[in-house]
Amino acid sequence: MGRFSLRKVDKIRKAADSRPVNYVVFDILRYKGEGLRGYPLHKRREAIGDAKLR
Repeated sequence: MGRFSLRKVDKIRKAADSRPVNYVVFDILRYKGEGLRGYPLHKRREAIGDAKLR
């Protein structure tokens, strides 16, 4: 059963233990209220590091 269709808390917890999800951020368009779309990718990646999303 896919994780997206789960509704019951006990089943969600069990799925989270057996099939964890990794959240990968490779770009950021807004940070601390500032739009970053006009910045080059290397500057936006610096913002990802500053956000400490790891």
